[in-house]
Amino acid sequence: MVAATGCTMTPDVESTTTTTLGGAASAEEALTRLFDAVVRGNYRDTATLTFDDQLALMVSLEGYSASDTVSMLSDGLPDLVRDNFWKSFSTAFPAFAEEELAGVLIGGGEEFSVEGKVFATVAVALRQSEGSGNWIARRDAQGRWRLDLFATFGPMFATPFRDWLGGLDDSLDADVSRAALADQRASLLAALQRKPFGPMGPETMAEVDQLLFEAGLS
Repeated sequence: MVAATGCTMTPDVESTTTTTLGGAASAEEALTRLFDAVVRGNYRDTATLTFDDQLALMVSLEGYSASDTVSMLSDGLPDLVRDNFWKSFSTAFPAFAEEELAGVLIGGGEEFSVEGKVFATVAVALRQSEGSGNWIARRDAQGRWRLDLFATFGPMFATPFRDWLGGLDDSLDADVSRAALADQRASLLAALQRKPFGPMGPETMAEVDQLLFEAGLS
């Protein structure tokens, strides 16, 4: 489902929006507000409900240079990049889930900790089909909740991130980009621990383990 969300990313990092505060009072509220913003097409409202460093890394898989990645990490994501990501997500979701995003049901959450960071699984189900899973939120520095893209979807992107790491050079920008990925260790471990979309095959588990190793995280 999420593999299609990285499409149509246009490398344009001139106009930026920096977000430092936000989040929601609970993990369930964070997902509810995030889904509502995407359904309504108010993509700027998603900025306070996700982590910009994670989104910058996700979109970097679409061909951004290391310097562009560093710019997004330091200055915030351009509105166009954020809009394109969530627009692609809302367009791709029905094709994979066989249901509109507006039909998603959000259930209760269960908190857990990984390496000192507090996460919560939030049950997400579909009204018309029998699909379900657990998306994972995380407390931010202010104690507020935001969707954790790496804890929820990280294993699906393990192979692309390994390729991305292999393509980085020895520049300072590349080092900063690698460090940003290294900061996702707890989120990737949370994904391995909770398996938000059910059991993972041995190949997926091996790819995540190898990504942790190559990023110097294991």
